[in-house]
Amino acid sequence: MKIFLTGASGLLGRSIYERFLNESDWTVCGISFKRTKPGLTKLNLLEKDAVTNLLNSVRPDVIVHCAAERFPDKVESDPQAAYDLNVGVSTHLANVANKLNVPLLYISTDYVFNGDNSPYKETDEPTPINEYGRLKLLGEKSILDANLENIILRIPVLYGPVESLEESAITYLLIGLQKCQNSNELFKVSNYELRNPSSVNDIANIVFKLVEKKIKLVS
Repeated sequence: MKIFLTGASGLLGRSIYERFLNESDWTVCGISFKRTKPGLTKLNLLEKDAVTNLLNSVRPDVIVHCAAERFPDKVESDPQAAYDLNVGVSTHLANVANKLNVPLLYISTDYVFNGDNSPYKETDEPTPINEYGRLKLLGEKSILDANLENIILRIPVLYGPVESLEESAITYLLIGLQKCQNSNELFKVSNYELRNPSSVNDIANIVFKLVEKKIKLVS
């Protein structure tokens, strides 16, 4: 079995990559761009022809799409670039997956909701209140427009082994604590959110189980 995994060098992608790599009956084609390491394939997902050609060459049994601009402040500062990645790339991957007749699992976010009345159910109506949540919701719609049998997995804030403290909103707090301790500099954080942090290893296991079940259903 082959998995085509985008965002394989990211916080969650690394855990999903390792989870499938440890399975003897799975081959992993891990995609990255800016942080490509040995074992991963460098690919700019914005280059549609290159993406299509690689997918046609790999012929995966499933696509797991982790890659995204996931920092809300970066989305706000450059909404067009965020749209191209979070919506445009997702749409293209879903269309190619549909032509190849393979399922796609799309990593989304709890930012598609407005923060009221959590925890949420799958049937709750999304009501994003920022651009990041809006774009991820558009990405969800493009995935399901291509094939209603595709999978949407909405995840909350993540924690796990990081390569830099900025990689997770959880470890990012340590930067602020260090600043306060070293220089008495104020570090501003929001105090109105209630989040439910999730381990990347737990999410990777969930992704694996979903993919295994989906493959059995379509085979």
